[in-house]
Amino acid sequence: QGCGSNEDLTEKGARLWLRGISSFARSAVTYYTTSAGDESIRKDITGCSEETSFVLEGPNDGVVERRNGQLPGGNFGGHSKNQCHTEGLNGYLSQTRDVTRNRVMDRVEVAVLSSMQSTNRAEL
Repeated sequence: QGCGSNEDLTEKGARLWLRGISSFARSAVTYYTTSAGDESIRKDITGCSEETSFVLEGPNDGVVERRNGQLPGGNFGGHSKNQCHTEGLNGYLSQTRDVTRNRVMDRVEVAVLSSMQSTNRAEL
């Protein structure tokens, strides 16, 4: 199920998609943002993707600008540098391979699911 799909990958499309996610669902999400190193120096060289550096402002993860990677009502876990959105972006680590953060996220997920199950039982 997740949060559905989004055919409009523009900023406007993202805002419309976010409107469909309830505040309850947002409150259960812990998220992080990532970016390459200090992009304010030479974004075209240090960014995650040379191609997207022409259209994305820094800092970004090669796909999403940090400023647009926020989830209002969600739980911001922090920002990691020297990581990109996915594999193969200018030699940076993919955000999904951050072992330490994945352990934290696993613990958060268990706690959130437990809390949601308790809330559902209380409503019965």
